[in-house]
Amino acid sequence: MIKDFVSLKLEEVSRIVSNLKRLLEVARKAEVPIIYANHVLKSKEGSKVVDDLKPAKGDLIIEKSEYSAFSRTGLDKMLRKLRVKDIILVGIYTDLCIKHTIADAFHRGYRIVVPYDCVESYEEDNSGALSKLKKVYDVEVTSSKTLIKQLLASSLRVDDNYHR
Repeated sequence: MIKDFVSLKLEEVSRIVSNLKRLLEVARKAEVPIIYANHVLKSKEGSKVVDDLKPAKGDLIIEKSEYSAFSRTGLDKMLRKLRVKDIILVGIYTDLCIKHTIADAFHRGYRIVVPYDCVESYEEDNSGALSKLKKVYDVEVTSSKTLIKQLLASSLRVDDNYHR
């Protein structure tokens, strides 16, 4: 959700910001590790996360130069160190960055969850892109509301040896 990418689809992306804010708030309260995978651009300002979704203290940030957040970033090593088995992917663009990150996560054995109301596509129809990802990579597509309920319930049973 970096500024330069959001500006390309501002109207569509503005619909998911409130869902993303709420999901981030609940995830932080549930002590779920939050990792921002920011695409590095020529413009330092354009590479920053939009103000409404800025990283909070304790959130992790990786910089990437390719579509996948796994490509030459050390993300897999970071997730393994945190003992993460399930990943929730949000942001833009479902048909580019999200898709390539999902493919890499799938091949590394992670369980993948995507709240459909927290992602937006660039050129492809978002529901069509999600349908393909669900079929090809066994992605669990859900709503942010359902995911928030699950996070709130699981935060009551936090196990120090396992992070969602």
